[in-house]
Amino acid sequence: MYRHLPKEVNQFTFASSSHHPQTRIIRKDVVLDRLAISNSTLHNFIKRNEFPPPIRLGGGRAVGWLEHEVDAWIEERVAASRNTLACHLSGDK
Repeated sequence: MYRHLPKEVNQFTFASSSHHPQTRIIRKDVVLDRLAISNSTLHNFIKRNEFPPPIRLGGGRAVGWLEHEVDAWIEERVAASRNTLACHLSGDK
């Protein structure tokens, strides 16, 4: 149904809780592009509980992720990376 749209538009938006008044579900191709990882790496992260599990979008194989969960995962990775780098540069272990 949405396959003819560019991937930036191939997303769903709906009203949600007060914490996330407008939550977006982003599809796998968008997630892979934003994380700059391969499909197999994404599945390994999910299998090891290192990335949020996907949400099924109907009876078929279509899945998506809550955009704010993907954003939080990216922020956590950046923070962990910078903390590790700061400790390394300061000589702490």
